[in-house]
Amino acid sequence: MSVYISQALALTLAATTDNDAGIIGYDNLVTITNVAATSEAVNYPATNLANPSTASFWRSAVTTTQYVTVNATGTADYVGLARHNLTAATVSVEAYDGSNWNEVFAEQVLGSNAPAMLRFTSTAASGFRLKIQNATVAPEIAILYVGELLELQRRIYVGHTPITYGRQTTVQSGRSESGNYLGRVILQERLSTSVQLENLTPNWYRETMEPFVIAAKSQPFFYSWRPTTYPEEVGFCWLTNDAVPVNQRANGMMSIGLDMGGFAL
Repeated sequence: MSVYISQALALTLAATTDNDAGIIGYDNLVTITNVAATSEAVNYPATNLANPSTASFWRSAVTTTQYVTVNATGTADYVGLARHNLTAATVSVEAYDGSNWNEVFAEQVLGSNAPAMLRFTSTAASGFRLKIQNATVAPEIAILYVGELLELQRRIYVGHTPITYGRQTTVQSGRSESGNYLGRVILQERLSTSVQLENLTPNWYRETMEPFVIAAKSQPFFYSWRPTTYPEEVGFCWLTNDAVPVNQRANGMMSIGLDMGGFAL
């Protein structure tokens, strides 16, 4: 589970005063009518990428270089991937300016099949595409997001469990009649965490955070609490309770708690 940052964006972030505030990827240009792939295996079309379910996915029929293209006009600064098998594959992102495809995220080898966020400089384009090279098995992806990140206003400090460590396991243990331990079976694995966001300025909450809260009632999202310091602690998440803001201070500053579940490999 990692946040991968393009070189150009890394230089920009290095110059900012706070480059380690949490990020949320919920904005998504992908729809059933605008997504296509170079190759599709039978029963695994690229249109499955527009479905937020991790049980439904696109699969290529071949291992040669693949393009997954989103033919949509908009602005994006990240690509989110979840429930994929791209370990050891090389991925990059290109944007279409109306005449040419230009690389906005340079080739990167993914180190695992965990959720990943590919960050790049904000780019307005009439199309975006994910390039997959050197795959050792036919590539497959269940979740593809392309859009603009929500950057949290404050850093997240103490009292937070990173989503990758918030393991919740349901097990069944067996014992013999004489009390001997016979083993256990894992019935279900999941991830969960919660985060409390404090001292949010009134305008920022209303203009930036509230649209996410509304969308997240029904839509999952990518989440990284410290993308620079802990880039591997990324989750593909969903809200498990209503997120309700509170007027925290007399000056109008607000707080809100987010309870999340997450996809576990």
